[in-house]
Amino acid sequence: MRAAAVLLELGVCAGHHRFAIVHAAGHARAVLRRLPVRRELNRNRLRRYRRGADHGFRVPRRRHAALLDRPDRRAQRSAQHHPALAAARHLPPRNGRARTRTGNRERAVSRIALDIDHVGLVGPDIHGTVAAFRELGFRVTDPVELMGTGPDGQEKSLDQQSAHFIFGSTYVELSEVTRPGPDHHLGAWLGDDPAIRILILRAADIDTVREQAVASGQDPTPVGEASRALHYADGATARFKWLALPPESFPEALCGYVQHLTPELVFRQEMNAHPNGAGELTGMTLHAADTRDAERRFEPLGRAGAPESLDIRQAEGDASGFTVLHLRTRSLNRTADTLAAAGKPFKRDARTLAIQAPGVLLHFHE
Repeated sequence: MRAAAVLLELGVCAGHHRFAIVHAAGHARAVLRRLPVRRELNRNRLRRYRRGADHGFRVPRRRHAALLDRPDRRAQRSAQHHPALAAARHLPPRNGRARTRTGNRERAVSRIALDIDHVGLVGPDIHGTVAAFRELGFRVTDPVELMGTGPDGQEKSLDQQSAHFIFGSTYVELSEVTRPGPDHHLGAWLGDDPAIRILILRAADIDTVREQAVASGQDPTPVGEASRALHYADGATARFKWLALPPESFPEALCGYVQHLTPELVFRQEMNAHPNGAGELTGMTLHAADTRDAERRFEPLGRAGAPESLDIRQAEGDASGFTVLHLRTRSLNRTADTLAAAGKPFKRDARTLAIQAPGVLLHFHE
């Protein structure tokens, strides 16, 4: 009797579960019939899918980071089919480190290899500019008067104060013209706001470079001599020869060449120890209203195999100018930590870090 009761109970339970399974299967078929149909042309078959955002689909934040830092075809397809995943690109940054999209980037119209010795950012307040770059983690020297040699062979002021942050074989100059005027060698490029207005290429023999420039139809200035006192290297004086190319050929900045007479004093290893990890200037970007004209003017300055480069991109308006400096850093994490500690906003992706400095955008890369 007891065995019969147990068998009867098992039969009822089995029937109940079978009814539940059949009911669930029927409900699933009804739901699937109401879903949109998507045809995959490459496989020529029908596949039903549901949009993740419509059903509260959410991807873990760690998965977001993986998709943003290492985008691949699968991640791109997922972002297209799931709006929640695509919206993950706009999540607020963590730990003060912003991420930018790592998809197709804007490509340079052209790239010209140049032997860049240094670039100069010229503005009306050198002390404020020096303080701003020190806050960004650069080791900047104190401003000093730039001296030149007059026709009588005596040193005279060039009415320009300059400070520098030095790398391995390049440097960035921060300058202020103390007596602006049309006769100043920077007079054709001065403005109210700080901007990159100096591009100087290195020359092993400045006299030979001038002869070649004259032979190519240009009208460079005579070779001049200049010097500046150093707050490092035991207070020595750095000396060099330089020339400038005609301003009508390069309206964006003073372009010219320099031959260092005392390079061992300028490029000291202890001066290339910046807290933000920057170690070298690798290039710059020019946004030009007429890119073909810019290529025509700057290509004669190029040299195949030169370590630095100039990227020429299309400007949005009619104005042309140098807008970006590209810097190699020893560690992007170190650069990000230094800027975050100083409270400086920046944008970062897997390969680069960008931050706006006075008059120029800085792009760091490893």
